[in-house]
Amino acid sequence: MQKETILITVKTYPNISKKYAELVCTAGVREDGSWIRIYPVPFRLLSGDKQFKKYDVIKVPIRKNKSDIRIESYKIENSEEIEIVEHIDTENNWQKRKDYIFKNKIYTNMRELTELNKQYHISLATFKPCQILKIYAEDKKCGEYWTKDEIIKYTNANKSLFCDNFDLKNMPKIPYNFKISFKDNSGYIRDMIILDWEISQLYSNYRHVKKYSKENSKNKVLDKLQELAVKDLYLFLGTTNKYDGWATNPFTIIGLFYPKKAIYNPTLF
Repeated sequence: MQKETILITVKTYPNISKKYAELVCTAGVREDGSWIRIYPVPFRLLSGDKQFKKYDVIKVPIRKNKSDIRIESYKIENSEEIEIVEHIDTENNWQKRKDYIFKNKIYTNMRELTELNKQYHISLATFKPCQILKIYAEDKKCGEYWTKDEIIKYTNANKSLFCDNFDLKNMPKIPYNFKISFKDNSGYIRDMIILDWEISQLYSNYRHVKKYSKENSKNKVLDKLQELAVKDLYLFLGTTNKYDGWATNPFTIIGLFYPKKAIYNPTLF
């Protein structure tokens, strides 16, 4: 077992697991800039002082996840030993966050990254698209509310593993897949789903807190994504275990990094 210091940069929206109740894919970068995935994490079932946020620096005991071939994948050894060290803010145009993230390679070619995944199971990366072509939403056709079978599956897992009073309604369904179509530096075009927690939570806030319609909630999220697209946008990419190492397009967008574009002010003589 080892204890790592990690800047958390990725938290995906929770998904139901029969084995673990609900899971969040969490990832971040070490002090040397290398990527690490911590999975599975039943995040909202952690005690309150252990529920780290994006861009928190944490110290956590981990061990290699032997059931996961992806080289960055680890498990938390003891969630009660999670220590939140500090939160890294956006001051000076996200400079301290950049100091962590930009230590590692920034990819610009999807074929190169996909080939590295096939050969070496590299499954996390920071990617800089050459051009954002389209931001859109696809209807999942799954409805907005949990089915009886889903509630039973979740509740049974929840009672056996965690606590008796955790309500599935606290995790609203997101009926859309929000996606970005982009071009890399070779002109190659990819469409990818966004799994970032903040984007799903934004939809949920409009739909369930502000009581917007389904359509208006979707449009609000798309408006926000359009705002981010004109910034200095980077994509945090990750593979799913199911498609890692063989699929033509194994990556999804698991996080967005969007400082303002730097303004060049040449010195005048």
